[in-house]
Amino acid sequence: MPMNCSDFFLFIWVFTMVLSLTTKDEDGMDEYDRYWSISGEGKTRGSLGYIYKDDEFDLWSNLFDHNPYY
Repeated sequence: MPMNCSDFFLFIWVFTMVLSLTTKDEDGMDEYDRYWSISGEGKTRGSLGYIYKDDEFDLWSNLFDHNPYY
């Protein structure tokens, strides 16, 4: 069954609403990161979702990162 135009717009609207409900702090971390204790200790998130620690790429945090919003 092909997707109708109205189904597509509904999907885009729901997707936009979910992304707009996330709140990020000044380091780019959201509630999901705070829940799993990823935020703090000098860690920040870049615009593409990569985690940096003290302005350097944090390999282990990025390997085990499971945040569905990034």
